[in-house]
Amino acid sequence: MTFAATTRLLNAFGQGFAQVESKFPAAPCLIFIGTEGGERSLALGKGYTTILTDTGHIGDGVSASWTRLADGKPDMVKRVDFFYRAAHDVTVAGKAFAETYYAAKVEHAYFDGCSTGGRMAMMEADRYPEDHQGVIAGDPLLSNITSAARAVVQKAAVSSPAAYTPKPRLQRSTRG
Repeated sequence: MTFAATTRLLNAFGQGFAQVESKFPAAPCLIFIGTEGGERSLALGKGYTTILTDTGHIGDGVSASWTRLADGKPDMVKRVDFFYRAAHDVTVAGKAFAETYYAAKVEHAYFDGCSTGGRMAMMEADRYPEDHQGVIAGDPLLSNITSAARAVVQKAAVSSPAAYTPKPRLQRSTRG
């Protein structure tokens, strides 16, 4: 690894329920020096140490059944992990790991997330501004209620043929 990898850190968080499903089903926190695919490997190629978390749970990516205990009551520990604690904890652990591994201080840490990852980026910036020098919060999912309502409206809007631009009009708009 280059020296740049010792001083820059990237959190690249995902969307949905933000769990790591298949390769690492039992890991509560993953710190990668090498990964495959996506933003993390692009960042690695630019000399960043990259980190990722499953936000403290194992899930199917569709349901939120993991937010309840066996008796049906809310699992507040998992909910707090999901909403803000996991992103902060993995940042602290990732910085400590990188600093120990490379024997150099992490000078620049960035958070890049979209949807749920965007919400996590906003929570990090608000609750723990010292964690990162830069935050990219793409399309942050800030309200599940608003998101569900938006999905209903969008589905209704595109369910009618009148919602689509007629082909002749599209052809006119693409001409010089």
